[in-house]
Parts: sequence; C-alpha cells; structure tokens
Amino acid sequence: MFCYVHVGMVVVHVGMSTLPSQQLRFVNQTYTVSVAEHSARGTVLVTVLARASNGTVSVIYSLADGDDIFDINHNSGLFFLLPLTP
Repeated sequence: MFCYVHVGMVVVHVGMSTLPSQQLRFVNQTYTVSVAEHSARGTVLVTVLARASNGTVSVIYSLADGDDIFDINHNSGLFFLLPLTP
C-alpha cells in the first residue's frame, strides 16, 4: 500500500474596506488543513479570521494567486474547494 502526501501552501491576503492605516492580525498565526483525496468540491476546509486593532473595520479576504482548486469567501473567510466546472 502506498501513501502519498502532498504538502502545499496557500497565501491569504487580508485588507480593509475602510481605514487602511489600521493594523490587521490573523486570530491564529498559522492555519493547518488536511484535505482527503476524495473530498467533495465545495467542501469548506477552514475559516480564517483576521481582526483590526480597533475591532470595528470590515475585513476583506483574498487568495494571493488565482487558483483552480481553492477559493475564499471575501467577507467571511471561509476557505473551500472550488466546485467542478462543466
């Protein structure tokens, strides 16, 4: 029996819709996710969360590079497998 392990990294950018001078911090320093080989597309893998120092600023999430496997909800931070496109 063979076991294949693929390790990768996805960079998530955060920004603010207002007050660009505020500092943002992720709630966790790193987020580690395991994805089963046969996971259904659309499966939510993790929610990343960042907060502004004053706690009142809307945070916007995006991925560093275009990706055909993963996506992130720009408002909630839900990180998920993209659905298959026909």
